[in-house]
Amino acid sequence: MCLLMNILFFASSNRSYTPLHNVYLEACKENINSFFLYTKESDVVYPTTNLNKYNYDTNLDYNFEGGYIIESLGGLNIPFKPDVLLISRERWQPEQHIIHELKQKYNTKIYVIETSTHLINSIENRIEMVSRAYRYPQSECIDGFFEHSEFAKQRRIDCLDPQWGNKSIVVGNPRFDKLHNINEVECIKKYNIDISKPSILFWGIINTTRKESFKILQKLQQDKGEEYQIFYKPNPQEPTNPLFRKQFNPFFIEGVRVIYEDSDINTISKICDTHIGSISSIYGYPLYFGKNLVSLDNICRIDKNANNFDNYLKETKNGVEDSAKFWMGVFNLKTIQDLENLIEMDRLKIFEKTNNILIDLIQKNISIFDYGYNFLKNPKKPTGDFIKLFNEFNDKKSSTRIIQHLKQQ
Repeated sequence: MCLLMNILFFASSNRSYTPLHNVYLEACKENINSFFLYTKESDVVYPTTNLNKYNYDTNLDYNFEGGYIIESLGGLNIPFKPDVLLISRERWQPEQHIIHELKQKYNTKIYVIETSTHLINSIENRIEMVSRAYRYPQSECIDGFFEHSEFAKQRRIDCLDPQWGNKSIVVGNPRFDKLHNINEVECIKKYNIDISKPSILFWGIINTTRKESFKILQKLQQDKGEEYQIFYKPNPQEPTNPLFRKQFNPFFIEGVRVIYEDSDINTISKICDTHIGSISSIYGYPLYFGKNLVSLDNICRIDKNANNFDNYLKETKNGVEDSAKFWMGVFNLKTIQDLENLIEMDRLKIFEKTNNILIDLIQKNISIFDYGYNFLKNPKKPTGDFIKLFNEFNDKKSSTRIIQHLKQQ
């Protein structure tokens, strides 16, 4: 059991910051030496080139003299030798350089707090899990993954193998222990919100069903734009991605207001009466605030479309990663058969079975989108145990479980 511990927290964007914030507060509450380097930018920021865009929090009296120099943090001096690094993304830079340096230099224990709740299984999920498990540095350097739910943990195992479960610790979702920085007055002014009118928040997606979801949004704005204020929250990388950026600034659907800043998610989620989107971790926000949650999955059918291998061969670029060429490049594969072997196509039968279970749970527990807009008239369904898919315990103690686990190592 570790009685003295130094924890370094790192977040390269606001999306990475929010799962870590409550855990940092819990560590400070437990008087654990903690240093948190973070940015609240919507886009990923590299500390080696833009350290000036970062902020820090610490519970130590420290003036950045002496300490330990971390080159992958832009040569920053931190106040201690890090026993533990807590991050919420590991397959991309700049985290990968940090993971490598700390493991090689200090043999730091490295844990990932999952950002997304893994529920639907698809070809893309399978390939991503292969990357997580078998590509350096994450394959050799990550000591554990803090998972949101038993259901999500099992879906990741379905994408890989039972050994993944050895590193996966179900703690719930620490992001929703408490949502911070909610400023309704500021947000209402910023987005010119009429509080006398009902509002709808439409959550963006960047997978192969993105085009279909925009058809729904366009129809919704056409039919209900006068009666309702409709907001669109894009995926953080969506407005700047070369595939999609022409659709933004200005947004191509007139009358729909875009929430560009990730830091406004908590507030706009509280303000909007109805939330619409395909099943993903974004459901945690309307569930947290008790809002009317409406699924697009009966129309977009990500469970079917994301497992249609022809969509990858067509190279339609409807989404970010529904491309055979993209994944063949990532893994340096030579043929389509090589890609099929990587996917292990027989897994799609398992995916179909578990996806059907999930779709059934959606239909029983939350509203379903329909073009008669009955979801705007009917009473909100009681979500019951549906929230357990996203937050196993739903007791606002996920951060406590994470810290207690680290203290026992």
